[in-house]
Amino acid sequence: MFLARWYRGHDAEVFFLTGTMNMEQNRPAAAAHNREPQAYCDEIVAQFQAAWKELNITHDSFIRTTSPAHARPSRLL
Repeated sequence: MFLARWYRGHDAEVFFLTGTMNMEQNRPAAAAHNREPQAYCDEIVAQFQAAWKELNITHDSFIRTTSPAHARPSRLL
């Protein structure tokens, strides 16, 4: 995100993609908080999005590994 902001500040064309990890990788943390993986990830995503808004961090695309868009082949490749 820092590099994206720097390059945008220098009039470069930037595409900043961010997102969240696979729920399976978060299963142990979810269990430690007595939550289902999807619900746990939903809460974490909301916290990150609130922090990004507060810090004025923008992105061009946000994707979750559980979203249908993640399963489709990328047109960027």
